[in-house]
Amino acid sequence: MEIVVLAGNGISIPGNPLLEMHALTDSLKKKFKEAAGEDGDAAQALASLSRTLTGDSASETANFEHLLGPLDSAAKGFADIGPLLRIARKGVDHTELERSMKTTSEFLRDLYRRGSAITLEQVVSAKGNEHTEKFIQEMLAIANGRKVDNIYLGTLNYDSLLHAALLGDHRDELCDLADGQRRSKEYEVIPGERPISGKPLRTRNNLPRGKRIAVLQMHGSAAWLRNPSGNPDVIRFPLRSLRNRNYWEALRDGRTEWLPEVVLTSQSGKLERIKERPFELAYSIFKATAHMSKSILIIGYGFRDRAVNEALQAVVSAEDPGQEKDILVVTKGADPTTEEIKGVLMPAPREGGYVISHQEPIICRCGIPDTFGCDKWVSWVERIRE
Repeated sequence: MEIVVLAGNGISIPGNPLLEMHALTDSLKKKFKEAAGEDGDAAQALASLSRTLTGDSASETANFEHLLGPLDSAAKGFADIGPLLRIARKGVDHTELERSMKTTSEFLRDLYRRGSAITLEQVVSAKGNEHTEKFIQEMLAIANGRKVDNIYLGTLNYDSLLHAALLGDHRDELCDLADGQRRSKEYEVIPGERPISGKPLRTRNNLPRGKRIAVLQMHGSAAWLRNPSGNPDVIRFPLRSLRNRNYWEALRDGRTEWLPEVVLTSQSGKLERIKERPFELAYSIFKATAHMSKSILIIGYGFRDRAVNEALQAVVSAEDPGQEKDILVVTKGADPTTEEIKGVLMPAPREGGYVISHQEPIICRCGIPDTFGCDKWVSWVERIRE
């Protein structure tokens, strides 16, 4: 029997208020404004540019993902515009025009890189806390029952708090998307600095059967960097080593070509990014295991991420349902609403489609750590052990 968990930002925020969406967004705006000095409001210009590129309203570009995501997309668009230059009106210097497009693409990519570095540096400053550790203890207590073989922890967070809580006493039971079958190798991430030892990510679902806890970082990790040489393509480094080399400062200043491999973009951008490796692998493992699992826990997730919602709907709306689902949703307070949660987990049947028959999701609004003493949590655990 498997238990599948989807953990959102709400699992990292207790004890780490700087990880709240508004705190990360405010920090990004502040750093951009400081970098620009007295020459206008760079934060306001960033928001205006993002709205122009996406057509979204001011409220829709009010967080760091929506501010940065369009920059990355636009940079790629300008880089690929070459064939269109041939249809420019006569008399236009195509060479000069191509150079301008390249310069614009590099500028937008630099803005995105700087913003990503600011955000991820704040993310990795998060400290382990008793609430995260309590969550891991509770999950392991469930796993110690005779009927539970594996726990799949799908996380949407870029931090390593779940890893840190598991590494102490459960290192030998833990696996993730780093390929344990391949040797670590040293890479010069920052020119002129000492190399850092890292391990390539898996390229297929070969999670070891002897490890009963699998962490799936579905939107990447601050510790995952894309290898500019492309072979292997993505490497997982120890966060401690990246901190010691001042990696995020080098990233801000453009002194490294090793870029973070994270899904840090707008909603439409996420739908495209998760089709690419390594995110496609993480999503496919999550959906496959959730499809076959009866017991699913969704904790600290706000149900506003289209890519994640579509993955959840694919699980509960499967044409060939694995088995009836027993889903517990743990959140804090009134947000997300019951209607938002049911809209994802109990979708209306599509024409010609099929939605499995399952009981309504149980919704606990106690938050972490109070949920672990809640009757809804206790009854969900008891059903696992039946």
